[in-house]
Amino acid sequence: MADNENGLVIADGVDGVELVVTFQKMKGQNGFASRDISIILTCLNPEKFAELNVIGQWLGMKDVIGRYYDDQLNQAVGRNRGFRHCDQRPTATRVITSARLWHQVLRRRQYGYCRTQLYIGSLENPDAQSD
Repeated sequence: MADNENGLVIADGVDGVELVVTFQKMKGQNGFASRDISIILTCLNPEKFAELNVIGQWLGMKDVIGRYYDDQLNQAVGRNRGFRHCDQRPTATRVITSARLWHQVLRRRQYGYCRTQLYIGSLENPDAQSD
């Protein structure tokens, strides 16, 4: 964030940090179109995981966890993409997550219907893409 005056972070579990908003707070926001957004996805806490599993069983949804992450991701990416895309300057949208979350949940979503496509980059060159 120190190197990017247009940067913004979307993450849960952070309170009172300038230029960081939660997933809930960012919903419905239209003022982030010209920002470079870094989305930090973390593993769910055990209580949220259990709650989603119960809801998924009740509704007969086999991939309720994946759908939860899809919703979070699609909402966050939509802050500066799609119809909100900025014409004045190019913007970046990055998703930062652990290898564990990628392998257990996020990688699988790539094979089904999803509105956002993820590419693996490196910390040394975050704009690099690989399969």
